[in-house]
Amino acid sequence: MKNVLKSRTALTFTLLLISNFQAAVMAEDASSGGASDARRRQVAYLTPTVDLQHARDVAQAAYQSTNFNGALSHYQNLSQSTAANAKDFYWLGETYAHLNRYPEAAQAFDRALAMDPRLDTAQIPLVQAYLGANQQQIAAQKCASAIRTVTDPVVRQQLTLLEPYCHPRPPVHLNSAEVRSRRMLEHR
Repeated sequence: MKNVLKSRTALTFTLLLISNFQAAVMAEDASSGGASDARRRQVAYLTPTVDLQHARDVAQAAYQSTNFNGALSHYQNLSQSTAANAKDFYWLGETYAHLNRYPEAAQAFDRALAMDPRLDTAQIPLVQAYLGANQQQIAAQKCASAIRTVTDPVVRQQLTLLEPYCHPRPPVHLNSAEVRSRRMLEHR
């Protein structure tokens, strides 16, 4: 009875480990001549698996419910994963933008576009993030570059409408006649 109980406990423990962890196996090179059996054994290192789709769903649910601080922590964790993709960085950037953290948003959008240059939808918030961070020159460069490279005509049109905001407006100098006419209109 004790042996059955021990084997069931070991089996249950093994099943728990397998269901919650993924084994990363490293094998020693057994090609060396008279290596002992101990040196030929494989060593298993257990690392926790991350259910990326579940993490993305939780982050998106927080974002959709306007819990941007909660979404931020989830997207930050996702972006630190080696399996993070361009959309993870896109949503990280959107979350930063909603929290008015524009420099971080711009970095996240830049990272998303570095991972997937065809992600046209990231171009508009990228330019907006640089504008929000008061970096008009970089915003103008990113906007001009995006207008040349995007394939989506709607995104191109929106970038074209956004482009004038990327250039600082020169101060308006009025001659004396224009100043007088404006004053007269203001007094009416």
